[in-house]
Amino acid sequence: MALQSATVIYPKAVSNQEWGILPPDFRVFVVSPAFDLAAVIGKSLPTKQAYTQLSLGAHLPVVIASHYAVKGEGFVDHSLYALTYDFVVSETPHNPVSVKFTGMEFVRRLEPSENERQVVEEAWSKFGLPSPATTTPGAQKPVA
Repeated sequence: MALQSATVIYPKAVSNQEWGILPPDFRVFVVSPAFDLAAVIGKSLPTKQAYTQLSLGAHLPVVIASHYAVKGEGFVDHSLYALTYDFVVSETPHNPVSVKFTGMEFVRRLEPSENERQVVEEAWSKFGLPSPATTTPGAQKPVA
């Protein structure tokens, strides 16, 4: 199998741009979307003085549209994935929200009749932003 091209489609809340997965390494670049996601989180979860809010294993839905060849025959695959990430919201002035991507999970293949943008937006409305745990400085357990 030879991957010829691929594109990542994020929810519009995170990025209006479709991001190419470029040869030769075919890596998914997530630096800019991570900053955009941090901004979304920061608007949704403002900092609280003397508190840290965190979430582990949150999911960001993305569609990856790929074109590849096997034995000279071309194929197309459009699938929904969930980028897993952790985030921390703190009162640190220079970096109140930090986002770290930790993995990617396959969710499902799209039907040819499905619109990629619509699928990722519907998944975002279901996944959305998780409710973070909140801890006080020095606390060992999350507080409600």
